[in-house]
Amino acid sequence: MRSLFIFAVFLLLATFALGEASKRLILKDGSYQSVTQYEIQGNRVHYYSSERFDWEDLPKDLVDWKATEAYEKSLKEDVAHSAAQVDKEMAEDKAEEEANTPLVAPNLRLPDGGGVYVMDYFHDTPELVELQQSTSEVHADTKGNILRAAINPLASAKQKIEVPGPHASVQVHVARPTV
Repeated sequence: MRSLFIFAVFLLLATFALGEASKRLILKDGSYQSVTQYEIQGNRVHYYSSERFDWEDLPKDLVDWKATEAYEKSLKEDVAHSAAQVDKEMAEDKAEEEANTPLVAPNLRLPDGGGVYVMDYFHDTPELVELQQSTSEVHADTKGNILRAAINPLASAKQKIEVPGPHASVQVHVARPTV
């Protein structure tokens, strides 16, 4: 399994190392063909499909050349500004997320995902620790229930509920944590 993962990563890196970005041949019916490269051969367009990884041919008249050139031009313009745009959008998203989450301590905000958290202080630094619901096991005490049923058949059978483990899965460092 690991060798398959390594092979997939190698194949992905090899694809990027070739430096051939996917382009589009936009057709007159509004659809497009994802291609790596293409060339015009008479009245046909000979292209390498980036979806099927094979050379294919298409009638030249089916391609909307103005739309294809416009797409390539817009792609080049977007790539030139994409890093700055992405950084700006991420900063805006982070600012919006911080504005929507309450401040519980200095430099500590409640996570957006929801859940039950306890505020703990470790080395005089506040931190939020998520409390997970523990699973439990029901043990029917059959020895005691058989005797109890013989004496009083209408009494309900009692069952013990046990939480596994010697201690709680979350331990805090303060005597009275804030939930």
